[in-house]
Amino acid sequence: MVTIIIANVVTSSLIILFFSNTANKIIDKNMEIQAKEIEVSILRNIHTISTDLNHINYKLIMDGYDTLKEASEQPRITRDTFESINLTMELKEIVEPLYQFQPYLLGMAIYSKENRLMSFGLVDPVVEEKLIGYTNEAAYAREIDDSTVYIRNEIKVGQVVLGHLVGFLHTSEFLNDQLENLPAGTQIALLDQKQTVLAEVGTIDEDQANLYEKSFYSEEVEAWFHLHLPKKPFLGTLTQNLRLMIFLCIVIVSMSIFVATLIILKLSKRIDQLNQAMERVNNKDLSTTVEIQGNDELKQMSIVFNSMVANINTLMEENKAREKEKKRN
Repeated sequence: MVTIIIANVVTSSLIILFFSNTANKIIDKNMEIQAKEIEVSILRNIHTISTDLNHINYKLIMDGYDTLKEASEQPRITRDTFESINLTMELKEIVEPLYQFQPYLLGMAIYSKENRLMSFGLVDPVVEEKLIGYTNEAAYAREIDDSTVYIRNEIKVGQVVLGHLVGFLHTSEFLNDQLENLPAGTQIALLDQKQTVLAEVGTIDEDQANLYEKSFYSEEVEAWFHLHLPKKPFLGTLTQNLRLMIFLCIVIVSMSIFVATLIILKLSKRIDQLNQAMERVNNKDLSTTVEIQGNDELKQMSIVFNSMVANINTLMEENKAREKEKKRN
């Protein structure tokens, strides 16, 4: 009986362990799939912005080539470029309707090789300095306060680069929209090439052991995205299923012990009956027989025992008959 109990407990433990390991693998796979879906969504949205900028770029080349060509040949202007170039109004009429259509653009600017030709919304002076080598402080009454990322497209005709079209992303709004409908405890961070955090949204789960992390790079914004996804929504289901599995294993073990106990008690009773019969035969009570029960080895033993006692009785009777015959002779 002890062996049966141990076997059931070991079997149940192995089932629970197997279920737990399998469930954890399934959770990790689901987390990987969810992270991939978020990655695809973010990169697709960035590509949509880039595509919109490409449309603006194409429109500029088609309708504003002469204006851009003339502006690209202008030397560096030290005062506000927007006020100094009369042709920028023509560019504005081309660009403004397309710019207003894209909700994630915090600002946008058109640059020649030496100057900022025009801008909408807010621009980042750090990016501007990279592009044209200086920043016109007079132009930034509304410069961007926090770190931003940008999408830069060359305004190019054949091999001739006339300038750049730069879109500055509304980073926090963009990331918050990506965070929508994701479970609580999710965090999305945006990092530059040096892994410096530019922006982050969401609150990270305090339980670091139950986090799934993934990083991916966007060439269009030249920045890294880092995801922290909580496993708790999946672990809740796992815990519930694990508890159910443990409960079922306990029920199975209990039922097995109960059934095993009944079988063992029944067998013990028949063995005890056979043992008592053997004791009576040992005390020369050759009238003893055992009741034939079941369909197992004990039944065969009972048949053999009864046959043995019957044979002994036969031998005893034959022996008595021979003794009587001797006395007569």
